[in-house]
Amino acid sequence: MSNKKFSLTLAVSILVLSPFGLLVRQQPVLADCPPFVPDALCPSNKPIPGQRLPPAPPVQRGLTICNKTSVGNIYVAIALNYRGHFGSDGEGAPQYIESHGWWKIEPGTCKKIYENDASRVRGYYAKGGDSVWRGSDSKLSYCINSSEFEFKDSKAFIKEKCQQAGGEMVAFRPVRPSSQAYSFDLTN
Repeated sequence: MSNKKFSLTLAVSILVLSPFGLLVRQQPVLADCPPFVPDALCPSNKPIPGQRLPPAPPVQRGLTICNKTSVGNIYVAIALNYRGHFGSDGEGAPQYIESHGWWKIEPGTCKKIYENDASRVRGYYAKGGDSVWRGSDSKLSYCINSSEFEFKDSKAFIKEKCQQAGGEMVAFRPVRPSSQAYSFDLTN
């Protein structure tokens, strides 16, 4: 009989009623209050010394492009536009413009082509087979090259500087990611 009483006591100390009337298991992370007292009513609760909390999930960042075309491999270039870090919001900081290429995206696959904050991406230019994905606004023209390239500052957006560096200016298709992680599909 005493064994049954012990089992019941143990079960009560591990299980508590949730606000919805369901039995849930109390996590053993708090030390100062009984396990049936909610955290909000027991502000002295502290983590048990030596117990580790789970790590925060990583921040999702980057630009991912998927090749949903029938033209074969697609080659992509991107243009970045961002400010330095003088103020907390970048106010008063110098503006940096860059163009980078080429990333090869095979048919039916997706590729993360930019690992950092996607909200910096201002446009893309892509080509594959006889198809080209470009913009129509000459104000969004950036420097590209036929081989792998990285043009920074004035070489990326001033025609004369671009040509001196061996590149050519082309209109990029605008894209304005509103978050640090962004993806889209290229289609026919």
